[in-house]
Amino acid sequence: MEPFHKIDTDDLNLDNVSIDSIDRNFYGFFVKRLNIDSLLEHNKFLKWLYNLYPFDPGILRLRSNKHHKWHVDYQDHRGVTINALVSDSPSFTLFSPNIFEEGDLADIIKLEYELNKMYLFNPQMPHTVINFEKPREIFSLYFKQNKKELTYDKLKGIIQEQYYNKEDV
Repeated sequence: MEPFHKIDTDDLNLDNVSIDSIDRNFYGFFVKRLNIDSLLEHNKFLKWLYNLYPFDPGILRLRSNKHHKWHVDYQDHRGVTINALVSDSPSFTLFSPNIFEEGDLADIIKLEYELNKMYLFNPQMPHTVINFEKPREIFSLYFKQNKKELTYDKLKGIIQEQYYNKEDV
């Protein structure tokens, strides 16, 4: 199973989206919390999604030449997210279903982000980010529902069955 899915929708454009607040350190990231009203005004997909599953949007910034260690997001809460790379920075996002198992080797799956394209992202599969010479900024959603209420597989199915089949999108 792929731990990510490129969403077939318009590119993310944050030019007219205002920032509500800034957090200095959130698990090693610098976070800009985005204004939900201005975001939804400019993106049909996110407006459709927010009506089903409310979320808090933000931009996560990772400093240059940093590695965010292998991890599973908020093990008790975050079951799924949507991410989009919004800075042109050389970096890798890797997943591994067996990185924490014993042995010398682990399987990896590379997510090659396209700039401003949104990806459904499974934060319950171990993953890591390796960033190089420029700061890396990623748009990310934090859903109000916990990982039992909203999973990667559930949201992927809803997007495929409901959003992709909408007449007015």
